[in-house]
Formats: sequence, C-alpha cells, structure tokens
Amino acid sequence: MLKPAKAWLQVTNFEMKKTLEPVFKEHGSDIINQIFGCYYKLEDMVDAEGYLFGIAERTRMVREWNLLLADYPLILTPFLMRPGYPSDFDETFEGVKDLFDSSIYSYGVNYLGMPAGVVPVDLVDGLPSGIQLIGQKWREDLILDAMEVIESATGVMTQKLWDRESD
Repeated sequence: MLKPAKAWLQVTNFEMKKTLEPVFKEHGSDIINQIFGCYYKLEDMVDAEGYLFGIAERTRMVREWNLLLADYPLILTPFLMRPGYPSDFDETFEGVKDLFDSSIYSYGVNYLGMPAGVVPVDLVDGLPSGIQLIGQKWREDLILDAMEVIESATGVMTQKLWDRESD
C-alpha cells in the first residue's frame, strides 16, 4: 500500500497547489495554511507531465488490486497503524507526518478508488481504534455485511464513548 499512498501525495500535492492553494491562502487560518504546507513537505510534488504519468500508474495499481480482490473479496487492514490521536495532532509537521505514515492503507485505498469501510473495534489509550475492510468495486454489500458482523462482536463504539462520559 506504500506505492499508492506515495503516489496519492505526489499527485494530490500538485492538484492542491494548482486548485486549492489560492483559496486556502486567502481564506484559511494560519493553522490550515501551516497544515497544507506540511503536506507539501511530506513528498515531492509532480509536475504536469508527472501528473499525467501518475494517473497512468494509478490505473496500473487499480488493475493489480482488482486481480487481488478477485481471489480475496475482502481484505482486512488497520485503519491507523498507531493508537488514535487528539484533534489538534496535525498542527505540526511531525504530527502530519505521523498521521500520513500511519494511515497509508486509508488514503492509498482511497486514491485507487477501492471501496472500503472502517469500523471501530475498541478504545486504545482512551481513543477509538478501528479496522478497515477493503472490497471489490460494486460490492459494498460485502464490506457492510462484514462490518456489521465485527460491530456485533465488538460492540457499538458510540455506546462505549457515552458510557465513558457517564462514569
């Protein structure tokens, strides 16, 4: 999943620089501008030709995943490869880097357009932690069915959070 995640950063940084940056530079807070600046530091940005080749490479990676999912219709991954984080964790470069390093399965799969579902399974260090199920295109039903089975076994996270608040 490292290749799709890295490709996502390279291509998305180019897209953000060309389309979103003027908007967040003008209207965004200092913190949001700082966070976008951190994104640019995470990975080299492609140029227009690199963007074209990056999209072609994405198509190749999608084909590989489709072949894998033909044999294994559901793939279980961590959502984050670390415990959860507080809401302001991404306000520094170190926080942004840690989040991107630990969430390669999430944004790598999203870049490839593969359907995925995330279901929380427990609290780790007092914060929700979950798993991700990746499935075939047009088979979101399999993902949702599997998520329901997992949630039935682990419990509903909102209830755990409410119970924690009432203690």
